This record gives sequence, structure tokens and C-alpha cells, in this order.
Amino acid sequence: MATTSYGSPYVSGSDLVAAWPAASLTVANAIDAAGYYIGRGINAQTASYTGVLTDAGKTVTMTVATSNTFTVPLNATVAYPTGTRINILNLGAGACTVTATGGVTISGTITALAINESASIIKTATNTWSYLAAPTPTAPGLSLVTPTSVAGSGVTLSGGAVSFSGSTSLSVNGSFTSTYQNYFILMNFVAAAATPSVSWRYRAAGTDYSGATYSNQRSQDNGLVTQPTRTQTQTSNEMGEINTVRTHAVIHVFGPQDATQTTLNIRRGYGDILQQTFYNLETTSTSYDGFSIIMSSSNFTGTLRVYGYRNS
Repeated sequence: MATTSYGSPYVSGSDLVAAWPAASLTVANAIDAAGYYIGRGINAQTASYTGVLTDAGKTVTMTVATSNTFTVPLNATVAYPTGTRINILNLGAGACTVTATGGVTISGTITALAINESASIIKTATNTWSYLAAPTPTAPGLSLVTPTSVAGSGVTLSGGAVSFSGSTSLSVNGSFTSTYQNYFILMNFVAAAATPSVSWRYRAAGTDYSGATYSNQRSQDNGLVTQPTRTQTQTSNEMGEINTVRTHAVIHVFGPQDATQTTLNIRRGYGDILQQTFYNLETTSTSYDGFSIIMSSSNFTGTLRVYGYRNS
């Protein structure tokens, strides 16, 4: 068996006689090895998935609406050659997380892949892999945040969308992280009865904070010029009244993860009847990772999404 100047095997004249079976296997293995680097195609998945041998060198696409996993199996189950590389590309709204079967070690910082994010894993020993995350976008802008969980009757999570139906309250966990300092929330909803009020509380580790350290200031435009109203030492932030017609809210949250006071600005209205703006503050030096929205009476139905502001 001869080799090129780069070490790739090729068949010489003598190999065509007695050594052809072994020589042809060597060449085939070399072609397979080259495929690890140039790519061996796509394996499209629509649910959580465990890798198989033929994924070596491929890109596995995950197109799933809800949170999902790509699992790396034990060498005893799937004997990938050392040096195998597998690419994982998330094409769905649900965050995809690479996980290890018991007995497998994955080195590196594993992050949940948002839509259009990717990572690679490389096998470095029998049951040891390295995780290589592709660079995330660095341009300023908005990134959809997928919460870790939600709570409340009629509240569901699908990808980054929080939906609620006939709910008296909703809670969102794991929406604020150290990845972003400031957040933008879009909310559309409708009440089952006229003009119940809605309030906001921050959450930490799955628990609402209800201390009397919330301050609210409201201004509104209903065709008349009105003076703003202000309240202090409240147990929640004010979001105003909603109605049985479609209501929208544009919410900015400034520094919820910082261990300092947190500012909440809300612009909301329903139809062309009433527009209100709220400048709210919570003054404790607490790091929050979520929030709750609570009805004073009746129930509401709608959706919301959380976005993080990329600074650079």
C-alpha cells in the first residue's frame, strides 16, 4: 500500500493481486475519515435524539418546538472512533441541550442552543468528548429567551412562547440570566371580564417576592391630559386595568439579575380606548430570575415572549 505526500493511502500495482481486500478496506476507512472533516450529510431530527454510529462526521439538525436534548451514548453502545466529530444545529424554537449518558464525560461549557445556534462534539477518549460551541451573535439586538419553566393553571411553554388560557396568574422561571442585563417582553392578552387590574412581581428560585418595596408611577392618555399618579411601599408593581377587548403590553426590564434596584417600564393599552405608561421600581438589592403576572379578579388568555438585549 503506497501513500501520497500527505499520508493518504492508495492502491499500488502489487495490491491488486494478493493484498486487495485489506488494501481496499484501508482506502475505504481513509475515505470515511475524510468525511469527518468535510461533512457526511444531514441527519434531520424532530424530537429528542440519541446519537448513532452513522452520525459520525454529520450535522444533526434538531427541529423541535419545545426544549429537547441530543444525548451522547456510551462507547459500549455506540463505538465511535476516537476523533469523531458530530455537529448539532438547532433549527427549532425549542432550546436543544447536549447531554451525556451515565458514564460519558463531556468537557467544556454546555449551553442550551437557541434557534439557529450550533455546537460540535469531538470524541477524545473511550467515553470522553469535548464540547465546542459555535460563536453566538455579537451584533447588538434582541435574542429570544426560552424560560426554564412556567407555572399557573392553563399556562404552557412551547419554545420561547408562554401561552395562558383562562388563567388567574402566570409565573415564568429562568427568564433572566447573566447573559443579558436588560430585557424586552411583548404580551398580548384579553380578560374574561371588564377592567380587572393586573400586577407584576419578581421571582427568585421559583418564589415570588412580595415585600413592600415596589413603587409605581402611572400616566395615561384617554383623550384628556391627566396628572400622573404615584404610589410607594407596595407589594407589587402596577400594570393597569385590562378589558374584554385585545390588550397589548410592551415591557422593558432593566437589570433584574443585578444585585441592585430593578426598573420596570410598561406601555400598554387596549384598542384605541386607553393608553397607559408605568414607571415602576423595586428597591431591594436582589438578583431575580423570573416574574409573575397576577389578576386581581377574573382571568385572562394570551401569549408573551421574553427577549434579551445583546449589548455588542
